[in-house]
Amino acid sequence: MQRLRKATALCIAWGMAPVVLAAQQSASFEIRDSAGIRVVDNWRAVGESLLQASSPPILVLGADSDQPPHLFRVVGAVRLEGRSIVVANSGGHELLFFDSAGRYRTRVGRRGSGPGEFQMLSALRRWLGDTVLAFDTRLRRLSVFDAQGRHVRDVSLPLFAPLLPDLAGVFEDGALGLAQRAFQLAADGPARIERPLITLYRYNSGRRGFDSLVTVPGTEFVVAPVATSGTGAARFARQPREFGLSTVFSVDRSRVIVADNEHFQIRLHTPTGKLTHLIRRKHDPVRVSRADIARLRQERLARLRDPAVRALAEQEYHSRPGPRERLPAFEPKVLLDRQGHIWVADYHWPPDSPFVWSVFDSRGVLVATVRTPHDVEVIDAGEDYVLGIWRDPDGAEQLHQYRIVPER
Repeated sequence: MQRLRKATALCIAWGMAPVVLAAQQSASFEIRDSAGIRVVDNWRAVGESLLQASSPPILVLGADSDQPPHLFRVVGAVRLEGRSIVVANSGGHELLFFDSAGRYRTRVGRRGSGPGEFQMLSALRRWLGDTVLAFDTRLRRLSVFDAQGRHVRDVSLPLFAPLLPDLAGVFEDGALGLAQRAFQLAADGPARIERPLITLYRYNSGRRGFDSLVTVPGTEFVVAPVATSGTGAARFARQPREFGLSTVFSVDRSRVIVADNEHFQIRLHTPTGKLTHLIRRKHDPVRVSRADIARLRQERLARLRDPAVRALAEQEYHSRPGPRERLPAFEPKVLLDRQGHIWVADYHWPPDSPFVWSVFDSRGVLVATVRTPHDVEVIDAGEDYVLGIWRDPDGAEQLHQYRIVPER
């Protein structure tokens, strides 16, 4: 039996518990069962944004370039229960710990292979209580730290693990969710478009076994010549397709989240890989115009400093397979907050427009829409805040924390 309900928007006040705005705009949704799968259809229009990140940010880390620590190649940050913040600073092979006021407390880790050290720090996750998980792709190792920065233990992957895995998350029994990374390798043959399959694996260090959970199409690639040097030489390689599709995995203790941005649809699976939910949101596909293509290519060409390489790259655009005719439905990223909400941002185009995040509760119901600044890469979110990386024109990084407030 179909059940038609009304979900009220979630408003979040700084320093207070979430408040339901019953008198504000509401979002229509329908939940039904189809062959044992729970289907959730959300019908609120994209433009009905209710919440936004505060302006200016309420906290800025890394703004003083004369005072350590310096942020460089930040690959993750999380806010813990007491509002303290942990930053994965891969450029320094370290985790940085700050208190709730943004004061620097301590750093852990350094370049190396010993316990709690890093070679290629690539991910940071919040875990049970106030522990955090740091993943090193090169060492193929997960390191656990407590809220004070004390090293708790390491979990190393065996040699037969997927090559260069990405950490999708950790299950409640401690098993790791690992996704094989999309490879950009040299290639040959005719210019073409590929979308290789990717797989999410479950790894249990106790029995040292890998279980294949979900296999889906991954990132769209263009196989074509690419410029490699100032001599104008070129080789065939795989590069992500312009406005191409992607699928991302995320593990949230007892859920596997699979997000393929060809359509606005998110799949939820059990820890054994069984599909249980389809979460869908109203989405009107956006056509890619010639002006969009020209703007994207000009921005990419501007990053090439060698004139010969830039000229060759411009020639290649005329012979390579073109971009997609429609934009993907959303960004290839899923954020999970402590309350179990799933955050997904609409595909970010044009680049000077704000990010628009859809926030779904544990049932898959759309409970809020949040706008965040166009020049901030959001990497963590919660019931009253978002954390994101801002970069100046020279590439220097700052971590910004914003309060979430009703949209004006």
